[in-house]
Amino acid sequence: MDQPKYTTLAESLKSVPDPRHARGKRYAWPFLLTLIAVALASGQKTVHAIADWVKLHAEELRASLNPPTGRLPSGSTFYRALRAVDLVALETCLSDFAEPLACARADRASITTSEGTILHGQALDVSLTLVSVVQHATGITLAQVATDTKSNEIPAAAQVLAGRDLTHTVTTFDALHTQHPLAQPILDQQGHYLMVVKENQPALYQAIALLFEQPPWLKQEHTK
Repeated sequence: MDQPKYTTLAESLKSVPDPRHARGKRYAWPFLLTLIAVALASGQKTVHAIADWVKLHAEELRASLNPPTGRLPSGSTFYRALRAVDLVALETCLSDFAEPLACARADRASITTSEGTILHGQALDVSLTLVSVVQHATGITLAQVATDTKSNEIPAAAQVLAGRDLTHTVTTFDALHTQHPLAQPILDQQGHYLMVVKENQPALYQAIALLFEQPPWLKQEHTK
C-alpha cells in the first residue's frame, strides 16, 4: 500500500457529496470513503470485515493517510457511511479514477468484458445485478450500473458502455448480451466486439454454422 495511490484516491473521492449533517462530524468524508475503498480492494466484503481490516492495518493507514486526530473509524461509523453515500456519485468518481489506471497498464489493443454479478442480501427486497465493464489484463472495473432483474441487464449494459472511447478495444459478452442494440453502438464508438451465440437465436446460430461449413476464405486460398 503506497502513499501516492492513497493520496490520489482520497483526492478523487472529494467529489462525492457528504450527506451528513454539519454537527457531529468526527472524520472527513473522503477519509471515510478512502478507508472503505481500500478495504474493499483488499477483498473485504462486509462492514464487519472492513472494520477488522482497518484495525489490523491501523499503523500503516495512519502513516499513509495521516488523520488529524490519529483516530480511525469504528464499524458503526462505516455502516452509517455506507447507508448514506450517494452510490451514483461514488460510482462516477471511481470510474473516473480507474480509467487512467487502466489506460496506463493496458497495451494499445485492450480487451474488456461486460458481465453481470448478482448480489443478495437480507437488507434487499430483491436481488441486484451489477453490470460491469472490466478490463481483462488488469481486472480493473472501469464502470458499472445496478439493475434489479436479469431482464434489465441488456439496457444496463448499453448504459454502462454509452459514451466510452472504445477505439482499439474488443468488448466481450456472454450469450445474454448478444444483441444488435449492443453491437452497433460499439462499432459506432470505434470498437470491436466478441459475442457468444447460442441456439436461442436460431437464425444467427444457423448462419454462423453455415459460414464455417463452407468458409469463403478457403475458396480464396484454393484459387490462388
